[in-house]
Amino acid sequence: MLLQTVETQRLYQLVAQQIEDMIRTGKIEAGARLPSERELAAQLGVSRPSVREAMIALDIAGLVEIRTGSGIYVRHDLPPKGDDSVAAPSMSQRDAGPFEILTARMTIEPHVAAEAARNATAEDIAALWRIIEKMKEPTDPRTGLERDREFHFLVACATKNMTLARIVDELWSHHFTPMHSGISTLTGLFHTDAMDISDHTEIVRHIEARSVVAARKSMKAHLNHVRAILLKA
Repeated sequence: MLLQTVETQRLYQLVAQQIEDMIRTGKIEAGARLPSERELAAQLGVSRPSVREAMIALDIAGLVEIRTGSGIYVRHDLPPKGDDSVAAPSMSQRDAGPFEILTARMTIEPHVAAEAARNATAEDIAALWRIIEKMKEPTDPRTGLERDREFHFLVACATKNMTLARIVDELWSHHFTPMHSGISTLTGLFHTDAMDISDHTEIVRHIEARSVVAARKSMKAHLNHVRAILLKA
């Protein structure tokens, strides 16, 4: 018996595929402005994060143009349907959407911060303060993102549990994808240095003080701040 691979798709990919089909069949005309995220979420019965991720996928595929402050418009010069299509089989194998990754981080990283408060050495804490000082230096978005990744990886290393460190590093590897770059640009996440430094400083202070509960709460608060920015209209 010959079995075929079962393709699985994430919710945002199904939303994007449905809209792509409507665009390519002319049900949504070139140049048309799509309904707002809130309206689409209500019509499709999905969350706003799923719609937002779908819009980023459509933008990457060259099907729509996101105009900040104006809306989302269907492009006139549609690319041919191929591997970059949101309906292409390869899409189901690509990286998770930003909100899926953030949900995983919100499940894991507060516990990681708590474990760091229990186990961090003086050398770990010194390394965390050094990366915060580096984050204060002006830089480009890519370098800023790499420094952010280093901070969270150092927190995870401070747990002395390298499995947790590998999990955190793997989650952060998804931040360097076109999907994450698109939503970060759209929402201004690349330009939140002051918030990042303030939140990260608070986390390190609690780790240094061996305050397990406060370290967990401060990491959770930081990730909630990130989520609020990603949902910004």
